[in-house]
Amino acid sequence: MKQQAQWSRRAFVRGAGYLSAGSVVAAAAPTPGVAAHEQNAPGFGFVGSATGGGSLHVFAIDGQHWRIQQRISSKAPVSLAVHPKGRFLYVVNQVQETGNLPRGSVEAYEINTSDGRLALINRQPLALSAVMPRMLAITSDGRSIVVAVHGGGAYNVLPIKHDGTLGSVQSRFKETGSGPHPQLQTSSHPHTVIVTAEGKTIIASDEGSDRLSVFAIQNDHLVRQQQIQVASGSGPGHLALHESGSNLFVVNSFQNSISSYKLNASGDIVERPVCSVDAELSNTNEALICISDILYAAGSSAINSWKIDPITGQLSHLQSLACPPIRRLTKTLGGKNLIGVDLANKRLVQIDIVGADFDRQFGRMSHCRPIASVDSPISVATKLS
Repeated sequence: MKQQAQWSRRAFVRGAGYLSAGSVVAAAAPTPGVAAHEQNAPGFGFVGSATGGGSLHVFAIDGQHWRIQQRISSKAPVSLAVHPKGRFLYVVNQVQETGNLPRGSVEAYEINTSDGRLALINRQPLALSAVMPRMLAITSDGRSIVVAVHGGGAYNVLPIKHDGTLGSVQSRFKETGSGPHPQLQTSSHPHTVIVTAEGKTIIASDEGSDRLSVFAIQNDHLVRQQQIQVASGSGPGHLALHESGSNLFVVNSFQNSISSYKLNASGDIVERPVCSVDAELSNTNEALICISDILYAAGSSAINSWKIDPITGQLSHLQSLACPPIRRLTKTLGGKNLIGVDLANKRLVQIDIVGADFDRQFGRMSHCRPIASVDSPISVATKLS
């Protein structure tokens, strides 16, 4: 596979103007190979946009039709997550300043169960110097949010109250270290946080110091259980976890590759990668996801897929599907297809996947098609109604 130019950190805020209330791409006809429940699953879609300082767009989803419901202001909503109970949406604001102090923020919204519309509950600043946060994860018990603070070299933990309200930062875990890249690794840069399959631990990547960490949350504080050093200058970024919880996949941001690691029974990472595969990654390198035993990663001109050996964690390349550069990947409401953010063309796209295991075609991508228009989309989340 052809190696692409080195990943860069361009500002994502591009484009001008807002999405009008009727600016939704008409849904395509039902796609062969996609299950009926996938076609008709009703629910809501939430899309973060960078235009005009930032906004959130709410869509009602009926099968393959996305209908705009609401647009509200939200500063640089770079990461979205729906609460495990489905009643609340949490948003990371990737900003340098909140309340005239150097720190990012996190927002809590209540989701209207009838139409998906959002009502702001509260907004909490992160700790001082916690600037340009990158991603959040909600613990499986729904009681805490962990934020990876890329600019501030730290992780922040905020409690979630029963009514969805965010409490102030409960604890802060400061990272140190650096890597060999003269511009991009001068200090620690936490990139991604994910909750493990059993929900007891958090796995995090540090792009600035070439490290992976495993944390537990004890009394609302992060406690590091393990830290491993990965290849020097690799810049570990986005993470994906196999549904078994025994295989971890890591994007090497500065090497255009993906590494596979095993997790042992205690949830610790086996330090040597099982394998590494070349990947034509997109500029954002934030589009990696597992569905069943298939790993999907968005590249600069295609989405690639690999078959996962669930026992060994080995990856075998399956397919390349021509597609524009995609930022983020999430599952559709039925959980069998993918939704991606196409920043260049100001839209969301759906990647259809063959859902029947015939002729060994299970997991093969068949189409990449637009489903809704949004100016400068940067994040997406969905929930069933």
